[in-house]
Amino acid sequence: MPLKAIVDGETIIGPELSKEEWTHLKSRHKKGLTITMGCCGRPGHLRISTKGTQHFYHPFDTGCNYGEESREHREIKYPEFYLTSSSTFIPPISASAKL
Repeated sequence: MPLKAIVDGETIIGPELSKEEWTHLKSRHKKGLTITMGCCGRPGHLRISTKGTQHFYHPFDTGCNYGEESREHREIKYPEFYLTSSSTFIPPISASAKL
């Protein structure tokens, strides 16, 4: 699920917004505010997942390959969200760690 979009020229990370900010953004979008997907630059919309994650979505098949990203890839892109919102401890990667 895409967590990032561009709104009024500013990058927005859905889970970082308060419920009030999300509701306000959704209201503005319904009145015509353009949401641009951060992954591909195409139009998008807002929604909340069944687990409560505020995110953005494509209104139709745009050919965007965002869905091909693994959870691990998204964790690297949005570490502050996954590290602070997960009940699972994710240890930091050490430069001296042997793989």
